[in-house]
Amino acid sequence: KSNFTLFSPSGDWANYVYHYFREDGTLAQAESEMRTFNGDLIIIQDFYFDRKGKLLKKTIKYRDLQTNKPITPTKEFLENNGNFSSDVEYYKKTSELPFADLLKKKK
Repeated sequence: KSNFTLFSPSGDWANYVYHYFREDGTLAQAESEMRTFNGDLIIIQDFYFDRKGKLLKKTIKYRDLQTNKPITPTKEFLENNGNFSSDVEYYKKTSELPFADLLKKKK
């Protein structure tokens, strides 16, 4: 498992991306939790992959930033903010992680 935290310089949003890898180093699941003041939302996306890296399933949920209760985003928000899943960066193999060299076993 790995966790990355990305954020805007202005502090308008933060995105927490969790990776769940199989023992063979391939990505099984990635979860993105975007918290943004734009619409006061939490956008939770789950991505599920097969061993070859093919996306099998994607889910998306919206929650209120203050109450954490499920909500439906406004049509305007969705039109102005595009496709969040294209903004999520994830690594399909442990060998692609920025710190992959640190994971290698020493001889």
